[in-house]
Amino acid sequence: MKRRIIFLSCALAALIVVVAIRLGRCDDDTPWTYRLHMLDVGQGDSILIELGGDRQLLIDGGPDATVLSELGTILPPGDRTIEYVALTHPHADHAMGLIHVLDRYTVGTVLMTSVPYVSPVYDALHAAIEREGAIVISPNETTTLLEAPVNVSILYPTTRTPVVKSDNVNETSLVLLVDDGVHTVLLMGDAGEDVEEAIKDVLREVTVLKVGHQGSRTSSSRPFLGRVRPDIALISV
Repeated sequence: MKRRIIFLSCALAALIVVVAIRLGRCDDDTPWTYRLHMLDVGQGDSILIELGGDRQLLIDGGPDATVLSELGTILPPGDRTIEYVALTHPHADHAMGLIHVLDRYTVGTVLMTSVPYVSPVYDALHAAIEREGAIVISPNETTTLLEAPVNVSILYPTTRTPVVKSDNVNETSLVLLVDDGVHTVLLMGDAGEDVEEAIKDVLREVTVLKVGHQGSRTSSSRPFLGRVRPDIALISV
């Protein structure tokens, strides 16, 4: 079963293996101006957002090359460009697939943190980015990846929020908010409760929540869920 979510309107279908998600009700009929696909990459995350105008944002790539076949079912055969790629954090179940993406597609811009982390996968990803010649930007440089009609904002890590001091690289995860002025998607990467607390002052209610760390018990605290109150929660497993 594919775990691909296509946001066309408030009549929204979510198909996810194993983990059920809570479906809420949209209070208006305003159409979505972007599409979000939760890719079936196994253990790990990979999310493709079609932004309109043949622009795409790929967030994480999953643990292997499966992401390529998933992208092949969505993107037109002649489209070999992905304008924006974001790596939430260096763990292999998010980073490995991006190496294959960089080898197959032309990538314009890569958003990633500069967190020090040593692993063969992370080193190979840096090498692939260098071969590609993509522009690399850090959340230290900006809090906005994209602007209207679809805004992609960086909620963490930024200078607006406290930095979580932890040896756990999950707590360095990018947290992104996608917003078209009506519908919002909050993407938590593998961030846990410490990050949820750090960003509490910039949180608001959202339409969709990509649950942190595949639904781990270290994330999605009650205070956090009380602030974001999603209509739909997505978990990749």
